[in-house]
Formats: sequence, C-alpha cells, structure tokens
Amino acid sequence: NVRISNWNDVITTVTFDKSFQLNGLKGIVFNVTDAFFDLSDYRNNPDIVYPQGYRQKYLQEENLNTWRGIYVKNLSVSLPKAFKDKERENELVSFGVNDLLIDNNGISGLFYAQNILPVTRGNASGWKFSVDSMRLAIEANHLLRAGFGGKIGLPVNNDYDTANKRKFLGYSAIITASADYVCRVSTFESVDFDIWKAKVLLKP
Repeated sequence: NVRISNWNDVITTVTFDKSFQLNGLKGIVFNVTDAFFDLSDYRNNPDIVYPQGYRQKYLQEENLNTWRGIYVKNLSVSLPKAFKDKERENELVSFGVNDLLIDNNGISGLFYAQNILPVTRGNASGWKFSVDSMRLAIEANHLLRAGFGGKIGLPVNNDYDTANKRKFLGYSAIITASADYVCRVSTFESVDFDIWKAKVLLKP
C-alpha cells in the first residue's frame, strides 16, 4: 500500500500474510507484521507505536507530522533445524524485535531471542542451567535494560534421579542501564530431595 501526493508526502505500508524465505538463505524463515515507511512531512501513520516518553524526548509535538523513519510492528527470524537442540525438536532458535523504530535518532525497539542454550548444555560449577529467552530494550541507540531467563537444575539431582532430574527452578534476571543485576528464582512445582540427613521440600 503506497500513498503519494508529492515527493515530500510518501507513506508505504508492507504486510506479509505468510512467513517467507530469501534466496540463498535456505531454512531461515522470516515473519514481518506491519512495516511502515514514512517519508512524509505532512502526516504519520496512526498505527506507529513510539517507546514510552520517546515523543517528549526526541520529537517536537508541534511538528510531529514531519517525523520520518521506518517502523515495524514485529520482525522475527527462525534459524534452520540444524541449529536446534535434538532434545527439543519443536523449539527452533529464533530472534526478533517488536516495535522497531529507525529514524535520525537511531534504532529503538524491544529485541529478543528464544531457545538459546538448552539445559543439557549449560553448566555452572555443577549447576545445570538453560537460557530460554533474552530481551534487550534499546532507545535511540542506547540500552535501557536487558534481561534473560531460563531454568536451573539443582546439583543434588543427578542423572540417575529419575524422580527429580526433570524438575528445575525457574529464574529471570534483569540488567539495568547502570549495569545492576536483579535476579529472581522460583519453582515450577514442588521439588523434594534429601541432603545430608534432612529432607528438603521446595514449594512453588
């Protein structure tokens, strides 16, 4: 969809109803939802979503219609099956961005990645862990916050513990722009195990 009244008033909308692949990139699947190309000095697409506070910091409210740039509601990329973990057949490695905004201030958007590191490969001093998702919030080329999450396996659960080896703690971590880490750990379900001569029960 292209609307043109003159060369200073061009707005283009691109929408793909189905996922697609590019020649030479076999197995890499792209999904694009609502891409707007705004080259107009007179109006903007009303469906553009600016980051919170973006208009007040970077745009002039009285001249908002002169904003020019590119906006994509959602862009996702799924990697070929060769990149996925054999134990998680239905979980492809993917990454993308929501509310991508590109203008003269830089790049803004909520970037994410999924199914990055399976719990069968992550190991930190005997603690099994996974990285199921990662998130980055960027505004005008500046990092606002970042976060990641996944599962943590208790070191008391060994590979022969058939009752507990599939029970994990969940964790989520946030990294602020000042490089502070905030981490939260929770249980998905009740986990019980023996340690020394005591019996431990962790409840959700």
